[in-house]
Amino acid sequence: MTHARLARSPAPILIFGAAVVVATEFVAIGLAPQMASELGVTPTGAGWMMTLFALGSILFGPAAAAGATRLAPHTALALSLLPFAANLLLALFASLPLAMALRLAQGAALPVYVSVAGAVLAARQGAGRGVAQLYIGVTLGGWLAPPLGGLAAEAFGWRAPALALGALSLMAAVCSAFIDAPPVSRRPGGVAALMRTQGFPAQLALSTLLFAAMFAGYAYIATMLRHAGLGAGGTAAGLLLFGLAGFWGNWLGGRLERHTVWGSAGVALAVAVAAAALLAGPGDGPAFAILALWGAAHAAGFVLSQVRVMSAAPAHPDLAGSLNIAAANLGIALGTFTGGFALANAGLAGAGAAVGLFAMATIGLAAVLRRTGDRGSRSAR
Repeated sequence: MTHARLARSPAPILIFGAAVVVATEFVAIGLAPQMASELGVTPTGAGWMMTLFALGSILFGPAAAAGATRLAPHTALALSLLPFAANLLLALFASLPLAMALRLAQGAALPVYVSVAGAVLAARQGAGRGVAQLYIGVTLGGWLAPPLGGLAAEAFGWRAPALALGALSLMAAVCSAFIDAPPVSRRPGGVAALMRTQGFPAQLALSTLLFAAMFAGYAYIATMLRHAGLGAGGTAAGLLLFGLAGFWGNWLGGRLERHTVWGSAGVALAVAVAAAALLAGPGDGPAFAILALWGAAHAAGFVLSQVRVMSAAPAHPDLAGSLNIAAANLGIALGTFTGGFALANAGLAGAGAAVGLFAMATIGLAAVLRRTGDRGSRSAR
């Protein structure tokens, strides 16, 4: 593959890289049992690999993204993939401290990659279409990594998928280094300047609430499907349908580029309605229709949030995107914890109520943002 060819077609490379980094984030779900056995930790301890990744994104992602603004986009993209390529070291020199350190570093690097790649594609194709294209890779990685990683771990041990993802990340890093991406247009200032921008912190809060609503139910969707009357085979087929519907959701999120605030509210409403409908025990046929709606809304929520926050800070689209990913990870942690607490204390009805409460908060904040935005537009006129 020549340099000129890479310059003409950055989207496939960036989509491929997004799929690899997100697969690395979520593959821990399928590898946890095997890793727990070999590294001498409990399955719960191995499950902390997901939490560490989220913490890395929340605590260190914005600072890493701020540092990356000093680099050319192709350099930032290539360097951000190196912590994922370091899975090669983990497979060769397995230890719990190394695994934990890598998960933190990968969590910090993911916002850099996704935000810079999103800004590059948005500059070429417009925010909606560009981010929607990139999130094809995000959907693929999140959908395929847990089941395929689990199957590979059962057949060959957990090192096999770790080696594969490390090699794919290294390949993506090399390809990204040769992308012809012009510098992202920025004005002076950094995280502090962004947080002083009128309405920007509220946009981040909206992402946190939306992702809390999305994951308060999604984290326990398999349990909901069993309650709805689906057996083991039906549950697996339902989750497959959920992922497939996400590709339509990616497209829809890109098409709603001009309506991202109300689109985010619509996603929250759709997720709450879908969770409530499943808890009503509708049976196989309606359950699959509900899952298709839920899967599309879930994927659209990722795209709409990223486009909305990047559009709220046009002077720093890549940095804004990284802050949004940190806010989204905070929402994932909040939603997963709250949904689990409600499930343990009030059963599935409690988990459904948690989804509904977060959805109501999302819709309420979206209404406030739209009202203040409309006032601001009238004042400007």
